[in-house]
Amino acid sequence: MALPWLVAIGSRSGKAPVPVPGPVRFAVEAAVFGTAVAALATAGVPLVALGYAAALVAYHATAYDRLRWLLSN
Repeated sequence: MALPWLVAIGSRSGKAPVPVPGPVRFAVEAAVFGTAVAALATAGVPLVALGYAAALVAYHATAYDRLRWLLSN
């Protein structure tokens, strides 16, 4: 339950309750979603884990402006 809260404390709007540098936010997001992929694989659904990982990579490839913004702030 703490992980969604941790991701939500930073905000792109600039009105975050806790200002978090972009690279730190990206690392937190990667850890959260990477843990989800690992949990799916461990739960015995590796194809779902692979699909989820592929969706995340596709999202970051298409949202390159957000990724650039995160890594530059």
